[in-house]
Amino acid sequence: MALPQTKDIVDTQRFARHCDIKNTLRHVHIVKSWVKANEYDVVYAGSKEELTTYLSEGFTLVTKIDWGYCLNKPKTLY
Repeated sequence: MALPQTKDIVDTQRFARHCDIKNTLRHVHIVKSWVKANEYDVVYAGSKEELTTYLSEGFTLVTKIDWGYCLNKPKTLY
């Protein structure tokens, strides 16, 4: 998590006290994958009323499925 603050992989390696830069790169990759996979809030609406509510809250319709609707919106950092 130090890389976004330092913007320097070597400083991040020192901060994490990794002897080998490969370990740092592996951890940075894992964190980036987690952030990318979790950058959206996802909700499911089972009715048109729920759909309308979520749309008014800023969600975007992703797809309609047999039992309802899938929506998402980018997560906001507080």
